[in-house]
Amino acid sequence: MNLQGSFHALVDELCSNGASNRSDLDVLDDLNRVAYPINDRDWKNGDVSKLVKWIQKYRPEPQALKFCNILFKLYSRQPRKAVNLGESVVVSAFTIFVLDTLKKVSDLEKIDVLRALGTLLFENGPSLQDSLQRQVVDALIPLATHSDTGSTSSGLPAPSASAEIRRTALVCLGHLCVKLGPKAPFYDEIATNALRALQLVLTESSSAVASAVEPLVTLLCMVALATESQSAIQSATTARNPRTVPVTTSDSEMSDSEFGSTRTSKNPGRLEMNALQCLHTAIKQSPKLFHSSWSRLLPDGPETSSAVTLCSIARHHPQSRVRLAVYQVVGALFDGAKQYLSIADVSSANKSFTSLAERLGRQLTGTYFQLLSAIPQEPDMVVLVHLLKALSVLIRNTTFKNLPSDLPLWILSLMYPRAQDGSDTTTQVAALEVITVLVESGFKTSSMDALSKQKTGFSLSCILDLFESESLPARIAAFDCVAAFAKNDIVTMNEFWDEIILKISKNINDENPTLRAASYKVFEQYLQAGSSSSAPDEDDIQVQTSSESTLIPSPRYTQVLNTYVIPGFADASYVVRSLCCDCVSHIPSDVFNVMTVPERYGLVTIVLGMMNGEEDVNVRIAACRTAGVFVTFPILQQDALFMMDVAMTLKPNVSDQGVGVRSKASWALANMTDALVSTRISNTDLSEVLTDSVLVDLIETALLAARDNDKCRSNGVRALGNLIRISNESFLNRECERKVKDVVNALIKNMTSGAMKTRWNSCHAVANMFSNPSLPSEGAAWIRPLIEALMQAVSSCKNFKVRINAASALASPMSITKYGGVEMVTRVAEVLNAAVRDIDAGETTFGEYRYREQLLTQINATSQHLSELAAREGDQRLRGVLNELWCSM
Repeated sequence: MNLQGSFHALVDELCSNGASNRSDLDVLDDLNRVAYPINDRDWKNGDVSKLVKWIQKYRPEPQALKFCNILFKLYSRQPRKAVNLGESVVVSAFTIFVLDTLKKVSDLEKIDVLRALGTLLFENGPSLQDSLQRQVVDALIPLATHSDTGSTSSGLPAPSASAEIRRTALVCLGHLCVKLGPKAPFYDEIATNALRALQLVLTESSSAVASAVEPLVTLLCMVALATESQSAIQSATTARNPRTVPVTTSDSEMSDSEFGSTRTSKNPGRLEMNALQCLHTAIKQSPKLFHSSWSRLLPDGPETSSAVTLCSIARHHPQSRVRLAVYQVVGALFDGAKQYLSIADVSSANKSFTSLAERLGRQLTGTYFQLLSAIPQEPDMVVLVHLLKALSVLIRNTTFKNLPSDLPLWILSLMYPRAQDGSDTTTQVAALEVITVLVESGFKTSSMDALSKQKTGFSLSCILDLFESESLPARIAAFDCVAAFAKNDIVTMNEFWDEIILKISKNINDENPTLRAASYKVFEQYLQAGSSSSAPDEDDIQVQTSSESTLIPSPRYTQVLNTYVIPGFADASYVVRSLCCDCVSHIPSDVFNVMTVPERYGLVTIVLGMMNGEEDVNVRIAACRTAGVFVTFPILQQDALFMMDVAMTLKPNVSDQGVGVRSKASWALANMTDALVSTRISNTDLSEVLTDSVLVDLIETALLAARDNDKCRSNGVRALGNLIRISNESFLNRECERKVKDVVNALIKNMTSGAMKTRWNSCHAVANMFSNPSLPSEGAAWIRPLIEALMQAVSSCKNFKVRINAASALASPMSITKYGGVEMVTRVAEVLNAAVRDIDAGETTFGEYRYREQLLTQINATSQHLSELAAREGDQRLRGVLNELWCSM
């Protein structure tokens, strides 16, 4: 059957009032299979009128859905003017029918119905009466912001159905507006909800942000910033209270073609607010992508500018929810941008061009000026809290060194009275948080002169008074603030120490565990600051000795430990017990030395007991870290029994279920083996306690760490190298093809894969192994693979620190036989030669070039070591090969 030629006959059959032998569904299926568009000779003028009459009767859902598909094909493919599809009566009837169908179908079926509606509405909006236009908008807006997480009736996953419903509903709204003119009453509503729909899309997909940053910023700036005209800002500025003066243009939510209109919105600020919320969502997804757009959003300096920015809207917009949304956006812009902002400099002005540092400096100072100026003017407490949170984020990511020196003083002078004012707890807490991050940023009140202190009125005593506040959040915020002083401004802490102790004593035994923990946090931060680098750096291979305590008097350590910390180990709160372990770990070596023997070993016993008998994982982590510090104290290193007690206590922790415990335990194990190496170097005899069975246990424990994840491996391989270095000759000879082989295999694996830190620690561990002259590498099956792994690291690893440590390890064997023979030494020389020749080849990152000279120096030192070996052992053939290689370098 010629379906194209039968369109008219099919329409007649559908509208025959039951005269046909076929059902409506069969006829509709045939109409859907017709080839559209219909030729003019096969189209009858009355066909559309017949279809309009047919839909006015009640139709079940299946027929309605099939007819919607027919409408989609008609309106997407058929010339409308030629067949009267654009007549007002026809469009209105079809629209009413589709809207009615839309109410009855499932989520998945809505998509097809919306496709039909979208094609029907395109350029036909003017054909609909105002009331019908309103019905369309009311039906589509909920779908445009559709976010149902339930399953659809057809089983399609809801998120994908929801996304397609939002998309097609937005298309319908857009098609409705085509040719509708500038005065439609629902443009604001459509734009507002379209932005809400866009926000939902950006929330679900970060790739949507990355693919359209510039158009997205342009769109949102147009809505959020352009609607805030300069005249509105000027009129608001001249008012005594700008928030109470009705400003028409600030309240307006006009589309592009409506600028200049005096019409006011029935929902002031909604459009700007949704645009700002959409911008906030986009920035939170990919904040770095918006760095290049800061100039369009932030003020260019503290002076008043004619340009409208986020900050100017926040200061002058009459709607509190819009101001709140602005501060959320400002906070998101600066969150995590500390590295980017570190180059900001207001003093780097160059007349010929504006550098990035200068531009960032102006944007920073301009933002600070606007935010700080808005604080006294903001009447809404909820908005003020968000303003202070945005200010906290800005301070946390600011380096004040190259900014105006009076900026921190201005911040402190504004925050101090609000921190004292307890009329609104939320605002008080937010102000205390600002002071806290200001102190954490490096600002020291102890460095203020008398005039500055008088201007700001600040005194730590007033913060300490809040320890007795009736508001629990305010008390905790005050403790956090004092903890920041303890860590960053120890001079001020020493000045107020007696008062601090008095206030803490009243809270440290409080029934609330949060207050007790906050009290101990002050002690922990204070002791950490006073002891400076009391703990070895966990990123370094070598153990660093503790620095002498000069900032805190020794009696003060005893006071804190005996009066508060030791009783705190029995506290019911795991947070308190964990903080007590941290406090002990910050004791400097010289303070520990002057403690009495019972005091020293009392602390040691408590810490070791916490490592084994503590149920909470956080306490075990802190205890393992403390043990890792204790083993670096020379006075404890002399106690071989103590070292063995630590070793045996660490063993179960290295295999703990918690990765944090295993990480700290492996670090403590590596520190302990470093200490054992130092003890062996000082010719102390460890044979009585470091028996072969103990060595086997330690090696097995270190192997567990070396085979764990990257957080443990670097310390595991460090411990393995140390243990082989201190092993005696008989043990090495007996275990050469067993434990030593296992160690070598673990080092090779970690040398060639995993994190770079693990790789260079593995290379360093190999150097430690070769430092033991009793290592039986001659003829061992593992020596060739080990040397080959080091050569591979020198020649092909992209990380120069790995290559440096590998080259250093290749300089460790003290005889040619230790390398596995002349052949291996020759290959090592060839690899070193190639490494020098190709040092600038390949994809070397810029950050690696700072190690370039150090790598060349180490390769030359290794080459010189090989030459000396050849000369010492009189191997003329090897000397000739080496000389030939050196000449070609």
